[in-house]
Amino acid sequence: MAQAEHPYRGEAFRLLGDVALEDRGDITTAKSCYTQAITVLAQANVHARVMDRFQVPDVSRERTKPPQAMREHDGWGNLVWFQPEPGQVINADTCDWYADYQTLLAQTKRSMCFFLAGKTEAAIKDLDAMLRLDPDDKELTDRNMPSNYLRLRDDYRSGRLYATANELAHFTSRALVKVVEAEVFFETEQWDLAVAAYNRIAADERLSLSVGARAYLDYARGCALDFAGKTTEAMPFTAGFSGAKSEFSGTSTYWRALFLIGNLDKKQEVDLLTHGACNCPDPSLRLDFLLRLGQLAFCHDQDAEATRYFTALRSAAKLDEYRGIAAGKYLDLIRSRSSRTMPSSPR
Repeated sequence: MAQAEHPYRGEAFRLLGDVALEDRGDITTAKSCYTQAITVLAQANVHARVMDRFQVPDVSRERTKPPQAMREHDGWGNLVWFQPEPGQVINADTCDWYADYQTLLAQTKRSMCFFLAGKTEAAIKDLDAMLRLDPDDKELTDRNMPSNYLRLRDDYRSGRLYATANELAHFTSRALVKVVEAEVFFETEQWDLAVAAYNRIAADERLSLSVGARAYLDYARGCALDFAGKTTEAMPFTAGFSGAKSEFSGTSTYWRALFLIGNLDKKQEVDLLTHGACNCPDPSLRLDFLLRLGQLAFCHDQDAEATRYFTALRSAAKLDEYRGIAAGKYLDLIRSRSSRTMPSSPR
């Protein structure tokens, strides 16, 4: 009689896939390993009480006690992925979500392999695991709110990730595989893993990286740290974009970085956004600068300024596109706010 499969074996195949990706940039071997992991995890007998075959001290039982879920809300209400502490072992036999978690990781990475191979529909199909195995992500997706599934689905369809297609073009061969892996961490809001992955690329591929590639890696690390609430750690990654003769001023990432710098240093924000709105060579990105300027003015009750920005934005953007829609909604809010604050006519 064949021995029943166990989730630990599935995890082992998944980790072999990670090694193939991170060490060699080998998407063919990685995809094969992820497929084996998914197959084993589907067949695993989750009721096999492996740990119960041995007498385990109470301290060990406590050490292997799993969290309630693979993603939990932090003190700010944000969803945070489970990350094992160094040396922490999770008992798969007492963890209801262990096999699902491993399947989700393996299938997401396999979707990345399909994306790199140009198989967009297969890549998107693999993302279904997020809806099937992650209740929080399914709820966000069903409400049409930003979710891991929607971000990656839309990215794959657009041929990009958080990096634009032009930014991805700065990476080739193994570096491209590595940066796409880092981007998947980024788009699924695993900030620490994303930063670590970007750091590995910057270190391991440093001799072959172009100026554009280095610019994007600094920008991406700064953004990931900013999103993680680590603004002090993010600031050094903006150095190459600052100053009149900044190292990265000639790159396409330079203009995106202005948003990051402004977010980190509010004193500069309006000036940086104005510079972008007036001088950015990308017409689409210029509209994003206008939108942000209008939002800032609106939040500071500067209705005349906000109206000017949103009117210009509505004239330039497509009315059924998010910036045109946003401009119209903000203008309605400004009119509504203005009507409430107008003094009543004397009797």
